[in-house]
Amino acid sequence: AFWATTLSTNHGIHVLPEHIWKGQDPQKFTNHDISKGWPVGTGPYRMVFASPDKKVYDLRDDWWAAETGFKRKPKVERIIYVPSQEESKAALALITNQVDMGQIVTVPTLKSIFAQNPKVISFTGHEPPYGYLDWCPIELGFNDTMPPYNDKDIRWAINYAIDREKLVQLAEGGAGVPALHQFTPYKWFEPFDEALKPLFQKYSYDTKAHLDKSEELMKKKGYKKDSEGFWVGPDGKRFKMVIAVPEWLRSYGPPLAQQLRDAGFDASFDLSPGLDSLVQTGEHCPFFNCKGPSGVLGMDPYFMLAIYTAQYFRPTGQPAPIWWATSRWQNPEYDKIVKEIATLKPTDPKTLELFVKAMEIWVSEMPDIYVAQLIIRYPMNTTYWVGWPSSATPYGFPHSWQWEFLKTFINLEPTQ
Repeated sequence: AFWATTLSTNHGIHVLPEHIWKGQDPQKFTNHDISKGWPVGTGPYRMVFASPDKKVYDLRDDWWAAETGFKRKPKVERIIYVPSQEESKAALALITNQVDMGQIVTVPTLKSIFAQNPKVISFTGHEPPYGYLDWCPIELGFNDTMPPYNDKDIRWAINYAIDREKLVQLAEGGAGVPALHQFTPYKWFEPFDEALKPLFQKYSYDTKAHLDKSEELMKKKGYKKDSEGFWVGPDGKRFKMVIAVPEWLRSYGPPLAQQLRDAGFDASFDLSPGLDSLVQTGEHCPFFNCKGPSGVLGMDPYFMLAIYTAQYFRPTGQPAPIWWATSRWQNPEYDKIVKEIATLKPTDPKTLELFVKAMEIWVSEMPDIYVAQLIIRYPMNTTYWVGWPSSATPYGFPHSWQWEFLKTFINLEPTQ
């Protein structure tokens, strides 16, 4: 059985069969009738069963790619997707060989699985970081129109309260990577990363906590600490922060809240399901999540700059037009610079020059606080199947929600 979050992907263009979709209302048509062979696709598998408990796909004998010699016929004859579970139950399913690929789990859980079933591996085997860098860096985000987070000095004060090195060490079991911006450090980004170093030095922006600077900014804004060491504003109210944290990033909740509390912010975290919809409308702030895609080879920094431009701004109460544009921050000069980048190639020297100018505005304003790179850690079981993608054979990435995942099924070989 294979675990997945969804049946499809939010990346790429979906080509739809005209003979099925013509004349249909896309807001009402479900495209789901197994007796008619729906949904129809061009891949090697067809859905044969679907329920809330599982979804089953069987191999097609008439797959065009195999018939034409374009791709080999997969050896995997049936794929069963099962829902995600509480992490200890998901681990037990791997340890007892009930599943061939598990859901994304935390590093301590991964280590426990490896110890009890060495046949289970990660993208990097049994070695850190137990996965691969995703293109969605992790952030502490704000609705920058909502007081007190509409003040850049407050956002900087919160930034200075966070020790990214310690945070990542605790949350990622010693196998994480700190982040200072919205870009993943893939090889193509190296020139841009190098160009940011003088800028970071100028603004004393690094991965360490600077509690003295945080305190200086808070006092400048009229805050004083009460008898318990928490900041109290001129209105007499404590600076409370209830951070919305998704379940899959829950390991960050306790250490992040503690660091903020140590700096005087009355912080806690909330794992309640459904908060993401309020994050999208700006009605819950602050929040912890990731933003991407920050680009792979052949891409440029434009998109992750553009999500902070006014074209994606929506007033509080209205959903963000794209999932990542939740900061509701605006800066006309920044918009102007990013608009210039839109017409340039990534290799154009002007792109790098404008990138630094845009990022200087971004850093000085600190619309969001990025803390870590996202590492995707899927446990893969070699008891019955081998040929999983790995750092040694990176033919693809086992993102269960992307079309890229098909490469895994095509490459797997049975052990028996």
